[in-house]
Amino acid sequence: MADRKSPYSPNALVPQEKCTASAAILVGNEPKTADRKPPYSEQNALVVWDEESKAIHPLLNTSTALPSDPADISDLRSPAAQSFSLKRVRWLWTAGIPGDIRSLKRHKSLERVIKVTSRMDEHLTWRKGAIHVKELLPFLLDYGYFSKSLCKEGMVKEYDTARGFLLSYAHLIRTEADFKIAWDYGLLPRSCGEISWERWSAFAGDILRQIPQKSLEGRWEYGELQRGRMNFAYRLANLTLHSLYVPDKTYRAIIDLYFSWLVVVVIFIAVVLTAMQVALAAPKYVSERFQKTAYGFSVLCLVGFGLAILIMGFIVLSFFLWNMVVAWQTEIERKRKKSQYGRDV
Repeated sequence: MADRKSPYSPNALVPQEKCTASAAILVGNEPKTADRKPPYSEQNALVVWDEESKAIHPLLNTSTALPSDPADISDLRSPAAQSFSLKRVRWLWTAGIPGDIRSLKRHKSLERVIKVTSRMDEHLTWRKGAIHVKELLPFLLDYGYFSKSLCKEGMVKEYDTARGFLLSYAHLIRTEADFKIAWDYGLLPRSCGEISWERWSAFAGDILRQIPQKSLEGRWEYGELQRGRMNFAYRLANLTLHSLYVPDKTYRAIIDLYFSWLVVVVIFIAVVLTAMQVALAAPKYVSERFQKTAYGFSVLCLVGFGLAILIMGFIVLSFFLWNMVVAWQTEIERKRKKSQYGRDV
């Protein structure tokens, strides 16, 4: 064993460094990331982080601090932000088109309400009349902080999430009108001072040039995602009744979420039964086989509708009992703390 050596001479065709990196990819380890850098130039950065004073550059007229440690980047570290399509949702192609991100002005022309969200997994998800957009994270706009915290080893997922997130904003804010809408809705961080359209256009230009759409993976391959289709894909892929997005935790919202399709089915059945009734009114042209078929279909519709009502009642009752259990446990905990500290909590 000790006499074994490589069958190649020192003049191998592939350098050892490349072989090591390729082997790391094959075994699932992360290769070195010396070439990883922010997707924009240092002069076009919108935020300047002063490491000594722990504050944003005073020229931007603010004292808001950026996260001082990569562990504080919870928005990028959360499983929902890091390729949640691979773990929570499959078949994202059913909910969106790769690279399809419309500008804010276009969303307003479609009469969509722009809803600002704090959750990364809700970013660019839309439903009827509304699209959810997460506000731009200030620490992603600083070249030095981006290089120090996101471009090192062990931060691959956070780095990919940051790139996809920044590219989505470059598509959302394309014109000065888009920029004004983003500023009015608070999508751009006001803590970073007054950002001009000229500075943003230079920053977004770098993003568009340095982040090809084809280089993105997971959720960021796709643009806007339709919430209803994501819920359907999630339930179908995981064989569950749970949904990713519930618009409101009221019983009406729950019924709309799970049984809105039942309205279409009822209308279809009503049309078919009406046509059968008209046909049966003319017995001269109706065979006995058709009469038996119409009778069987009518009975099947009644049984199916009754089962749908029972399932609907079961789901609503389950949510009601779950809410009661949670409320009961909360009240017990409140009374326990009250008896412990001798006052209301």
